[in-house]
Amino acid sequence: MKGFQRLLKETALYGIGGIASRVLNFLLVPYYTAQLIPADYGVVIEIYAMIAVIGSVLSFGMETSFFRFVQRTSREKALHNTYLILLTLSLSAWVAGGLSIPHIAPAMGFENHVEYLYWGLLIVTVDTLTIVPLARLRHEGKALRYIAVKLSNILCFAGLNILLLSVLPIEGEAPGYILIANLCASVFTAILLFKQTPKPWRTQLFDQKLHREMIRYALPIAIAGVAAIAHQTADKFFLKYLLPEGQRLHGLGVYGACAKLAVIIALFTQAFRLAAEPFFFAQAKGKHAKDRYAQPMHYWVMLLGFVYVVICANLSWIKWFIPNPQYWEGLDIVPILLLSNVFLAIYVNLSLWYKVSGKTQYGAYLSLGGVVVSFVGNFLLIKPLGYTGAAWATLLTYGAMMIASYLLNQRKYPIPYRRKPFLIYLSGAIVLGWLGRVCFPDHWLAMIGLPMAFALLVYFGEVVLPFPKKHL
Repeated sequence: MKGFQRLLKETALYGIGGIASRVLNFLLVPYYTAQLIPADYGVVIEIYAMIAVIGSVLSFGMETSFFRFVQRTSREKALHNTYLILLTLSLSAWVAGGLSIPHIAPAMGFENHVEYLYWGLLIVTVDTLTIVPLARLRHEGKALRYIAVKLSNILCFAGLNILLLSVLPIEGEAPGYILIANLCASVFTAILLFKQTPKPWRTQLFDQKLHREMIRYALPIAIAGVAAIAHQTADKFFLKYLLPEGQRLHGLGVYGACAKLAVIIALFTQAFRLAAEPFFFAQAKGKHAKDRYAQPMHYWVMLLGFVYVVICANLSWIKWFIPNPQYWEGLDIVPILLLSNVFLAIYVNLSLWYKVSGKTQYGAYLSLGGVVVSFVGNFLLIKPLGYTGAAWATLLTYGAMMIASYLLNQRKYPIPYRRKPFLIYLSGAIVLGWLGRVCFPDHWLAMIGLPMAFALLVYFGEVVLPFPKKHL
């Protein structure tokens, strides 16, 4: 029970810091949408999609590998070898980027702004080199320090955005200003983490055998990570090239802005993941480890369902978070993307089974399967449905991955999840969310009543007619 209490405590701490950091970033959305037309915001969305893909390659699953191998060797040795791998990948990316960017920029539509690609590459390489010092803070339980660094990063980023976009604006240069602000914030974060950053010249900590083992363990996770980012960003790339000519960047900007309204679920997911990975690895050898893995899922689904219903029922006024009406044409995709994020959040919880059991190859299989569903879904749905098709493709992708992960979990590393309340709470949330958006989109009683209805569903399921505690 103490271990579970520790998970709750660290989830709360990382949640406060992670949500505060993400919320500050989230609060930039109305600023961006007020300052930028959808086409310019579409450029920003595209650049950050590329940054996400490259970042997933460079991180190479080494964060998870560090938490795995720090249990077997000294912390300093694990940190040093992890950092060397990431440093090598970052330097290689710069060599590859320097050789290729001048040639690929025109084909990507950046012939007039080649510098955007260089700045994006520099951002992602600096961020990669902060992975290890941030993981060190997590392993040492220094949640407050971790939170302070994250908040400093976003405050620097937000301040520079306001300075460059409002105080020193140059027409047509808004996407570049956002990238410059991000680059400065990333460098500032690296400076703050200097003391926690391993020193690569300490060659006595290099362990060739450990190096190989960490890479071997991380490779399936890296494949899974790249595949995960591929299906998370596929919609952006497909939208740019499948929407009708003249509407591509506009549609991408509208889609990207409305998708930000669904990011609230991702805030909770990130906080949970940061606290859960160290906790679950520490519990892996315990007698009742699987029971402890199952318990958080039950409450996780309750929280996700409640947040989903609240947002769907209140979207008619939440839309004012995006002050520019040019973006409101895409509001109908928000419930679809919200549910997609719910499925993804459940999948993140489920995915811990293959990490703690060492069967990381299944993470790669699941993510690669997600890539196939995402690519096929986007290809088939965007042309007839526009960016709504991209939203449905995302929902299909995460729904398929969630179901596949659960089925594999029950076969390969069975955890006694409570299926009946899981399905009832999730189904109830979907129905109530649909009622809030489609049947009563502007009614104040629905805004309050539908979340209360979900809370009553949980109350009956937990207190009045409680579901059995055992696996069903």
